[in-house]
Amino acid sequence: MFKKEDRGSHMPVTLTSIPGKVMEQLTLETISKYMKDKKVTGSSPHGFTKGKSCLRKPTAFYNEVTGLVGEGRAAAVV
Repeated sequence: MFKKEDRGSHMPVTLTSIPGKVMEQLTLETISKYMKDKKVTGSSPHGFTKGKSCLRKPTAFYNEVTGLVGEGRAAAVV
């Protein structure tokens, strides 16, 4: 049986109020819109940018490198 004093027997519980969730969503939308409008992150961050997945980044990279090579330009890959 679990002992009340044993910290390992308790799971943390977070209860967020409805107004808190609404504020969180509004803050997220406001910051995201600002970053998109001001082009803070550019087009590079895939994975945590809305509409872009981690799987699109390798394809975008491949297309950019093959485009440069196709034009006869140098492409350095590290």
